[in-house]
Amino acid sequence: MTGRTRSASGTPSATGAAVAGPVGVGASATPNPSGPGRGRGRPGAEGRTSSSRAGTAAPPARRRSHVWIRRATGDSISTARGDNRRVETPVRLLTWNVLGLREVARVAAVVRAARADVVCLQECPRWPGGRAALALVARSVGLRLAAGGGSRGVAVLVAPHVGVERSRVSAMPRPFTGWWWAYPRASALARVRVGGWTIDVASAHLDVSEEGRLAHAERLLADLSLDGLSDGDATRLRLVAGDLNETPDGPTWRLLASHLQDAGAGSGGPTYPVSATRRPTKRIDAVLVDPRIAVVDVRTGTDRPGLPSDHLPVLVTLVLPDPAGR
Repeated sequence: MTGRTRSASGTPSATGAAVAGPVGVGASATPNPSGPGRGRGRPGAEGRTSSSRAGTAAPPARRRSHVWIRRATGDSISTARGDNRRVETPVRLLTWNVLGLREVARVAAVVRAARADVVCLQECPRWPGGRAALALVARSVGLRLAAGGGSRGVAVLVAPHVGVERSRVSAMPRPFTGWWWAYPRASALARVRVGGWTIDVASAHLDVSEEGRLAHAERLLADLSLDGLSDGDATRLRLVAGDLNETPDGPTWRLLASHLQDAGAGSGGPTYPVSATRRPTKRIDAVLVDPRIAVVDVRTGTDRPGLPSDHLPVLVTLVLPDPAGR
């Protein structure tokens, strides 16, 4: 399995080496572009790549893998370039359709192993008390519920160091026909603070019909002020993560990707459907991020047995730009 190497700007530059064999959580097959850990059991100096060295830092490698390699993230990377200095912040984001959270312990184990800063979940429990159950799961893995988690089935969890300014759930338009009319959709929206940036995060689960998906995507863009009708704020970053119920060649995916960059383009593996006897064949779970954000790593799946969902989780490592350059 081969990867692709990207510069900090996200431009492909070389072909990476193959990741040989399954790699367990805690192993390291590639240099860590993320810098030292921040706590929650993170190693203090594992995989530190560069600090204030003269010259240009080596570009971070962007690889595709079906297992995860644990990396410490969250601390700023200071990169010297002549008399100028850029401060960039790595952020790990996990998105996963958890199939109703039927197996709490297994879901918690996967989320804990990901060591993500932001987690976007879909198909969370909709029953009364589901939000409280999700909040308990979040606390058990060192996270907190930032948005959603109620009857609409979507949620955003964040690590303790990530500030939350506001949150809400945005109901999606319902299609006029079909059995899915009885399954209301929504996105969970959280405005968070990390790395000197304000970031609008949307966890979304789009409709199964093409008409419904397009309507949902248009609502998402409006919620994020990316629809061309509202005044977009250049001081904020935006990202969408979730189950799009569509492959990258579909019209809804293309609409979203015309405003945001597809983090898994060229390196993201299939995510659905998953069972004990079947490997996934379609990539319908996505992370789409502000074009100013560099995508340095994409991981699909986990090495933990007995995955408690029909979707594979997707874990991406992002690098936020220097806020001083806004």
